[in-house]
Amino acid sequence: MKEEKALTVLRALREAVFNDTPKRVAYRLGIPLYQLYLMLSEDSLRKRRPKFPAVYIPYLVEVVGDAPIEAICEACGGVFLRLPKETTRSKEVIEELSLLLRLTADLLDKVGVALNDGVLVPAEYTQLEKLVNKLVKELVELKVILKAFMEEGHAIGI
Repeated sequence: MKEEKALTVLRALREAVFNDTPKRVAYRLGIPLYQLYLMLSEDSLRKRRPKFPAVYIPYLVEVVGDAPIEAICEACGGVFLRLPKETTRSKEVIEELSLLLRLTADLLDKVGVALNDGVLVPAEYTQLEKLVNKLVKELVELKVILKAFMEEGHAIGI
C-alpha cells in the first residue's frame, strides 16, 4: 500500500515535469538533467531508495505548478489548499481563514476516528459538538472581520 502511494506521487511528479520541459525544470531546480531523470525513476522506488528529496518540492511547484503537491496530498489522504497571498491589510483575514481550515481539518479527522468503528458514543459526540461550536464561532468571527474590512473601504481580493 505504501509503495502504491509512493508510486502515485512519483508518477504525478514525473507527469508535472514532463508536461513542462525536463531540461528547464532541472535548470530551475539547480540539478543536472540526468539527476532529475534518476529522481523520477520508478526503479529508484522499487529499490526502496527514493531519490526525489522533499526539499525540491517547493521549487518544483514554483516551476510547474501545484500538481505535484496536490498528488502528494491526495496520496496521503488529504487535499491541498493554497492560501491567498497575505498583505499587511489582509493579514487578519488570512489568519482567520487559516484557523478555520485547521479547525475544519481537526473536525474531519475526529469525525473519521469517531465513525471508524461504526458507532458514535456520547463522549465522541460531545467532543465533536465542541469542535463544531468552535468552528461556528470562528466563522462568525470571520464574518465580523470581513465586514469591518469592507467598511474600512478595502477591496477584498480573496
